[in-house]
Amino acid sequence: MSDSRNMKDPGEIRCALVTINPFPIGNVATMRYSSYMKALAGKVSFAKVYVFAPSRTARPNKSVSGVLDGVHYEYTSGKICLEKRNLFSMVYYLVIGLIRCWRHIKADGINVLILYGENHWLLNAFFKLLCMAGNIKFYGDRSEYPYPHLLKSRIKEWIYRKKIGWFDGMILMTSELESFYARWLRKGAGTLLLPMTIDCKRFDNVERNVEEKYIAVVFGTHNRDGLLESLKAYKIYREEGGTYDLHLVGDYQGMPNKDELDKLTLDESVAGSIRICGLMQNDKVPQKLADASCLMTTPNFYVSGGFPTKIGEYMLSGVPVVATNAGDLLKYIEPEKEMLFSEPGDLHDIARNLLRIENDPESGSEMAARARKKVLAVFNADSYAQDLCRFLSPTRD
Repeated sequence: MSDSRNMKDPGEIRCALVTINPFPIGNVATMRYSSYMKALAGKVSFAKVYVFAPSRTARPNKSVSGVLDGVHYEYTSGKICLEKRNLFSMVYYLVIGLIRCWRHIKADGINVLILYGENHWLLNAFFKLLCMAGNIKFYGDRSEYPYPHLLKSRIKEWIYRKKIGWFDGMILMTSELESFYARWLRKGAGTLLLPMTIDCKRFDNVERNVEEKYIAVVFGTHNRDGLLESLKAYKIYREEGGTYDLHLVGDYQGMPNKDELDKLTLDESVAGSIRICGLMQNDKVPQKLADASCLMTTPNFYVSGGFPTKIGEYMLSGVPVVATNAGDLLKYIEPEKEMLFSEPGDLHDIARNLLRIENDPESGSEMAARARKKVLAVFNADSYAQDLCRFLSPTRD
């Protein structure tokens, strides 16, 4: 380990990110933070991820420590995931993880700490005290609004405001979130607008292998991806002559509206054409997307205030995309040239766009190529690395 006594340059950045989200294989949150941590690794003296508690989503990972693309990582509890989860084991390994995290941060000479995502205020307080004791800059990262229950009472909102006020600055995914959180930061604390970023190497080892023609839909159990609308539009698409199958990637059994979804997936007119693929490991998803003939996402709106990482993955895949015009998408993506858009809820237009992709695959391929070029330029974390370094600099006023 590096010792903080070896630091000579007061402007040197030794950056760590603390999170419960696994690394290097993980979830959507992992994709977000790992993309910019990898970009930072090429610009700063030291970059590390500390995973301070075991989680179920970490199961695909095999090593409690290592280095990937210049980013060091450590599961500080000594456990990647727990085979037997109960209150005692979860609390025990959380406490162990936090204590060891404190020790690692001191030993590694960290002078900039990013707390990723929404955490209990006691965790925020723990890392704030750690940063105060070590003269460490303390930053937060948010890609969505707070959980609604945090703002439902005056006491909870007061605690939440205090929690945000502890940060020396915040990294935020959209201008909407920037405006929301900036009002609660203390005087002198800043914000950095860091749009949705992706790991541009995610598809590097993927070779397209088209054995069947299908439309792929990736969705989450938070039920914000418009899966019901996707199924309804797909049914219309088949009725109007479409021939592609539909592959659903996500925890279908855990969907809160599963009974309603079943009425469509089991409908005799489309049942034989729909494959429920279930959850897939994050590192297996690129192959599934690249092998598709078309990708679809049809949310009515993005209640989170963020920007869907899934869109970046879709664009990077080199496969044509049919989407609804929700959130900030049109601020970054050109309709018709890079993606086919429909208005939210316009099921017949979504179906028509799916047919356009099937009937004119050459135009679809050209559109997908332009989308891939755009995502590599606009959503490439390397493009923002220098701004992120300036924002995180320990000497920044």
